[in-house]
Amino acid sequence: MRRNRAFTLLLDRGRPGRSTDPTPTAPGTIVSAPVRGSSGRDGRAPGGFTLIELLVVIAIIAILIGLLLPAVQKVREASARSKCQNNLKQIALGMHNYESARGHFPGLGGEATGAIGQAQAFGPLASALPYIEQANLQQLIDFSKPAVLGPQFFRGVLNPAHDAAAATRVPLFLCPSDGQTPEFAVTDTLGYRAAATPAGGPNFTTAGTNYVFNTGTARAGTFPREFAFYDSQFPTDGVYWYGSRTGFRDLRDGSSGTLMASEVRLGTGANVTAPAAPTTPVRHYVGLNTSTFQAGGAPTGGWLNGGALVTGRPAECDSGDRTWTGNRGSTWFWGGRDWNVVFGTALRPNDPLPDCGAHGRGFFAPRSNHPGGVNAVFCDGSVRFVRDGVDLDAWRAASTRAGGEVGGDF
Repeated sequence: MRRNRAFTLLLDRGRPGRSTDPTPTAPGTIVSAPVRGSSGRDGRAPGGFTLIELLVVIAIIAILIGLLLPAVQKVREASARSKCQNNLKQIALGMHNYESARGHFPGLGGEATGAIGQAQAFGPLASALPYIEQANLQQLIDFSKPAVLGPQFFRGVLNPAHDAAAATRVPLFLCPSDGQTPEFAVTDTLGYRAAATPAGGPNFTTAGTNYVFNTGTARAGTFPREFAFYDSQFPTDGVYWYGSRTGFRDLRDGSSGTLMASEVRLGTGANVTAPAAPTTPVRHYVGLNTSTFQAGGAPTGGWLNGGALVTGRPAECDSGDRTWTGNRGSTWFWGGRDWNVVFGTALRPNDPLPDCGAHGRGFFAPRSNHPGGVNAVFCDGSVRFVRDGVDLDAWRAASTRAGGEVGGDF
């Protein structure tokens, strides 16, 4: 085959017009070779992308981005949800260590004895700091001094002695899915801080928390005696209230079947009057008229309307122009208001009905930005994801420490 090819080439050289030899060049002359793609066969320069081709490429890229973004968001949310569950796990372990050392979980008020009022109502997280690797932060808290100043202690005017501690953001106390700024700016308009020792300026900041504690079913009634479990200033059927001293010995329903803590969305820090909630998802609770719903006293607590104990959710929670209050979860330090520190199970997780309160008590549900439910930790330290549509009876049964109910399916 090589001979035939050589012979053919030789014949071609001898034919007129079929010479394959290049044009003779002088010795040392540099001959430029044609650049691949520099011109077409007809000698014209090739064109770039047409407009239609460019639009097709852009459309393909947009489709790919549209397909990838949900996947990225799902991965991000899965990571945030896992981190949130780990936070609750660590908090529960801290509560276990506290109970092991002192014989009970920290209630609202820490180790204060006697009648616990709002002034002494340090939050459970403040009491448990040394047991969750935050001993240095607890050194900033002087538990012998009131947490807030009075005589109107319910206003939550922070004692300047605790400014540094209360303003400290603790990552363990925050759910990464929430996204709301956890600092709340407050102004003392009554001059309490100026008269305190040490004195402080009128403005102060509190660092919030997404994690709140189980105060029970929030039920109320008059038989066999009056009771209002929606008021954590008095004993409830849950695990946490003012001065509670509950421990594992009191969990007659079993530690694995009794809720310890769950999560809430942080408020915005602003109050709005309107028929509907000012944000979606809802970060506010309805503040009832405190003249209509008056504070009940010992031993029952709750609200009084016309002198009678309020035993159900008021209609005013759900209709008409309402005051929407934005301080849910506004401080991990002070437990003097239910919206800061506890949840009840009168409502399901992320219930479409809004939270509702007055005089620091009321109906406050767990809420989160996790799609479809909330994280909750039980008293044995196990963390579960509780669906928004959980059976209400099972949900309420899980919040009682000694109700004798049969545990339901979560």
